[in-house]
Amino acid sequence: MSFCSDIKNNLCHITLNNLYEKECELYGYLHCISSLSLKGRGRLNLIFETENPSVARRIFALIKDVFSINIEIAAKKNNLRKGHFLYNLIVMDSADSMNILDYFNIIDFSAGFEINNTIKEDILPTISEIRHYLRGVFLSSGYVSDPKKKGYQIEFVFNKFEYAKNLISLLKNIDINLKYIKRKEQYVIYTKDSATITELLGNIGAHNAVLEIESTKVIKEMRNNVNRRLNCETANMDKTVNTALKQINAINKINDRYGMDYLDEPILTLAKMRLNNPDASLNELSGMFDPPISRSTINNWFKKILKIADGI
Repeated sequence: MSFCSDIKNNLCHITLNNLYEKECELYGYLHCISSLSLKGRGRLNLIFETENPSVARRIFALIKDVFSINIEIAAKKNNLRKGHFLYNLIVMDSADSMNILDYFNIIDFSAGFEINNTIKEDILPTISEIRHYLRGVFLSSGYVSDPKKKGYQIEFVFNKFEYAKNLISLLKNIDINLKYIKRKEQYVIYTKDSATITELLGNIGAHNAVLEIESTKVIKEMRNNVNRRLNCETANMDKTVNTALKQINAINKINDRYGMDYLDEPILTLAKMRLNNPDASLNELSGMFDPPISRSTINNWFKKILKIADGI
């Protein structure tokens, strides 16, 4: 099971405490995955379509609880995703369908029996109602990437630009800001900001997912810090080795031309120390003197050795 599917299955087990909470979540499904099938003579069927069986059962239970009507469920193969099914929840009675549509005032007769894209504030007057509504929207059209595999991203995909724009405005009411892009013929609102993702998921009740994302984020940050430290230490080590090689080559060059005694003390002692300790840092070499010599002094003596070698 995918990370996103696991989140949706957990959300479908959240208990709603009263009729109004159920109505708000159902309002989200109506906006995102409902459609109307006209049967002639003014008759119609309200249909909800989802590929998630847990969401289908959730919608079935909500409609039963809120409106006490009969619904039929039909499963068919999903032609766009091999091995997957689409579940249609059909309100068979035309009067029942109209009752649901009238109750939420969601039908747009001027547009030819289409679901209205307006998110009505009188149905969602407080943050609590907005959260229940957003759960329905996420279960209908939301997707969260697995942070362990693909990084951080949450998105909602819609067929109507007007609704996508309205949802962005609604989210701003709870201080959640999402971006918008058009992807082929669909409209996507999304964010890749991990803090915004966890804030949104927390609002709809996906607390386990929030903990998992935060845990993954901490592990990634620790891993990145370790890698940065290792890279820094490796770079410093490479620098130390390359510097030591230049110093050793310079000493050998002087020895081949003039002999080691060409160097005056204490530079001669330093040269012998470097040959005997090719991996030692300047700090380590300075500590070999009695008493210890400062690192800057050791560095200046090596500059003199390099200058002599350059003149050969």
